[in-house]
Amino acid sequence: GNAAPVPATQVTIYGANAINHAFAGGNGAGNGNPGADVGYLAYMRDEEHKYGSGLASITVTGGTVHNVYGGSNTLGYIRGGTSVSVQQGSGCSLNVGNVFGGGNEADIDCSVTINLDCNEGGAVLYAGANNANVNGDITLNINSGIFGKVFCGNNTGGKIFGSLQVNVDETSGCWPVMIGELYACGNMAPYSVYGYDAEGNCIETADKMTMDKPYNDPEINLISFTRIGKVFGGGYGETAVLYGNTHVNVDPIKGSYAGKTCTLAYVLNGDDERVPFAEATTLPYGITKDGYSIVIPVEVGSIGAIYGGGNAGAVYGNTEVNIGLKTTNKHV
Repeated sequence: GNAAPVPATQVTIYGANAINHAFAGGNGAGNGNPGADVGYLAYMRDEEHKYGSGLASITVTGGTVHNVYGGSNTLGYIRGGTSVSVQQGSGCSLNVGNVFGGGNEADIDCSVTINLDCNEGGAVLYAGANNANVNGDITLNINSGIFGKVFCGNNTGGKIFGSLQVNVDETSGCWPVMIGELYACGNMAPYSVYGYDAEGNCIETADKMTMDKPYNDPEINLISFTRIGKVFGGGYGETAVLYGNTHVNVDPIKGSYAGKTCTLAYVLNGDDERVPFAEATTLPYGITKDGYSIVIPVEVGSIGAIYGGGNAGAVYGNTEVNIGLKTTNKHV
């Protein structure tokens, strides 16, 4: 809706020459707009006015979409959950720019799940919102795709009332997993596992929090992939402060694209920046060119650097990096 509630939404994009902004939720923009809620009736966010399942989902299988949002634009709460999926379809090529699990400036009252099974043109991914609150957990599953930067948290602002988890496992999809920089938290947006006070500030310690227990610590699980330039357990920028502990778990096995030759429109160059293939003069460690294609080594995927903390984002807590602890995995 524009200024009206709906019980649930399901958006599927099979192909498009160009879509600038695609929302799983509603609009809610403009003065006097009461909002475009999903799952709440008559703009009342309480038990009595629950409406339908409250689920909002968006799936992109083809075409060019510059910005994909799991939430609404400026005002429109989502009650039951948001789901963003970018996956391989039939026919049109797939080129998605920025992906947001939450809304643009609209809060959501639910958890966020993002499943990425295909994406050749993706630039930046924010599993959280652009500049809004997320009242639930955020789970990011990456099985395929090429990205410059990936953040499990919010972009420029907003609070997250839940836990953050990233799972990278190259098991399906149409492209190898190649990521320039991977962050467990946000880009310029702070986060606290202890919640937030009445003024919206991060609670800094467990003894000051008002809930029964903290949210789970931010966690990155790297299982299989082709190339990740840098991994950070925290966030990016001085304002992306984390109050809590970080966990980066690296237990690599061969990905589904190991040893294969792929023809890509985009690739990571030697500095792990996403560039058009034709402009790539150097490639990441272990990857070579064969004409207009890249050759992925048989060995397990490579990582340039791992940091338990953030990239200029302070971590007030412990940082933990575990490498190769799952002895049941067939490590290479």
